[in-house]
Amino acid sequence: MGGDFGTFKKKDTFQVSINALPYDVLSWETISTAQKLERRYDKGFIGGVGPFSEHVQSRPDQLHMAINMDTSSFPYLRLVPQRKSIDATTGGSVDGTNPTYWFAEQDSGGTVYVYMLNGRYAKKLSTNNATLHSTKDFGATAVCGRPVLFEGDWCIPLGAAVTATRLTTIAVGANADSYTAFTGGEKALHFGIGMQEGIAQIIRGGNDSAQNAVDISASAASPSFGDDFEVGDSSLPITDIITVGGRTMICKADAPWYFSIDGGGNAYQITELLDQEGDISSGRQFIGSNSAAHGPYGYYLHTSGIWRILGDNAVPIDPLSEPTFSTLAWKTTTPTQLSETYFGPWMSVATYGRWLYATEEQGGLWYGYINNDGSVRWHGLLFSARGTSMTAKCRVGIVNVGGTVMLYILDSAGLLLQMELATDGSIRHGKANSHGGDNEEGIAIAPQTDFGEPEKLKQVRMMWCYVDNMISANFTINMVVFRDRALTPIKIGDSITGTGGKKEGTPPVIGTSDSFYSCFPALEYSTGAITEANEDPRISQFGIRCVTPTIYRATIPVDSRSQKGRSLSVYGALKKLRNLKNGTSVTIGEIGNDDTWTGYIEDVKEETVTDTTGNPQHRLVVDIARWVY
Repeated sequence: MGGDFGTFKKKDTFQVSINALPYDVLSWETISTAQKLERRYDKGFIGGVGPFSEHVQSRPDQLHMAINMDTSSFPYLRLVPQRKSIDATTGGSVDGTNPTYWFAEQDSGGTVYVYMLNGRYAKKLSTNNATLHSTKDFGATAVCGRPVLFEGDWCIPLGAAVTATRLTTIAVGANADSYTAFTGGEKALHFGIGMQEGIAQIIRGGNDSAQNAVDISASAASPSFGDDFEVGDSSLPITDIITVGGRTMICKADAPWYFSIDGGGNAYQITELLDQEGDISSGRQFIGSNSAAHGPYGYYLHTSGIWRILGDNAVPIDPLSEPTFSTLAWKTTTPTQLSETYFGPWMSVATYGRWLYATEEQGGLWYGYINNDGSVRWHGLLFSARGTSMTAKCRVGIVNVGGTVMLYILDSAGLLLQMELATDGSIRHGKANSHGGDNEEGIAIAPQTDFGEPEKLKQVRMMWCYVDNMISANFTINMVVFRDRALTPIKIGDSITGTGGKKEGTPPVIGTSDSFYSCFPALEYSTGAITEANEDPRISQFGIRCVTPTIYRATIPVDSRSQKGRSLSVYGALKKLRNLKNGTSVTIGEIGNDDTWTGYIEDVKEETVTDTTGNPQHRLVVDIARWVY
């Protein structure tokens, strides 16, 4: 044999060339036929965000993630409603890392103002957020807590070092309001409201001698706070007081507690799942502040998540508590998920109607629809620190101003944003409302898809989207694809700008950087200066089409006879064929036919068979992909 590897009869073969080198081929068969595959996202986007992959989607109208976009206005993807902003640091610095509380009040002439309490200051603002009328400084050691309206006055706690006060007179415009200190020098971290034997009570949480103490009084003008009932360990101060289903909930850094103002002032911890020591390190001393109640549900904020409280039951309901939600990092110029650990402590929550808004210190402002059980169908990051002018660390609140529902956001730089909500507390305004902010970016990402063919390589052929009301060239949409969990996307087609309708795009050069096994289809947007009064571009659907290749299998005998008269020896031919691996691009031609085509090596296997005479016969089996669409 002399290393012959067996022989094949020449009549049993035909010839092809691979990279201009001829080979005998024993068999040539099609093992996989090319397919056209597509995914359509045309059922609206009201299902919210969360699932990493389409294989764990609970409904077809879910996205993987949406940032700086409105997914709640069925059937559209929209930009976030426009906001009015004001620098709230004039007259004294404010910071959204501190607990922040808002309320509305009117002067004797019926003009309504919005008050914001933050740190040592009370800010008095016009209802359109255009004018900061005045700033009240309560002193360097003051820390404003949760206020309550009691006996006709807003009672404002100012921390353990400064006597609490009442807002007793609302002055016109920038004139000085009147504040009256509690007559007995009473200090408080937070206030709440409760009932005892048919009489309204103001509840004081924390004081100058015991920051974990709770007591009550039937009067704020002549307070008679009596016994100090301890709630939990004295080393952990009370961070908020809210009323949930008629019960007083005391928030602390370790856990939420129920406190009874009837029957001896007993308190008990609602859940013991959280850290018993609490985290009161620098920047964490306010954990639990700006928690909220909504109907029978309480929403307690903690580093571990947003805990929905119903009776004695506590369940985390933030996005990260959903097992199929992924914190996979993306790195793009357009904001997507921020980092592997982008969930910081939850800082604030506000509710109205069926809608909840919550902030955490790494991402920004999240929003979602409140389900019947008090859990939340999350719709994404409404405002992100990337792609907008705000910072991530911020506080949120909602104020009903004369029948108009306003959402307020204060960030860590003192920027105060005001956004009008719909009457149900959502952002689903009519089409006449302006949407989008100046020089912003956003993205909507569909769940990862392998088009039902996970083992097959694919190439993008087209993406499309339907855009309505695109009236300005200051708004740009890009259709992009994240391939095989790559950190940056490829752009499909030209940027869409200026006009609406159905838009289609194809890869710039087919077959170069558009191949993948699975992908995340996505839409990015960016804005310039928003000048149109009714700017409201809306995307009703988008989709992606891809193809798989036809896979041929060539069985190539390698022996002295097949290589007779050719430039390559048997071993030279073996080496060339063995090196055709890992997607190598090759030029395929049929001998006697001038036509050639580009193929991609899918696999190379070797086998040795025995012929009827008992001689070993060596062959290479080469799988070649051809993109025919």
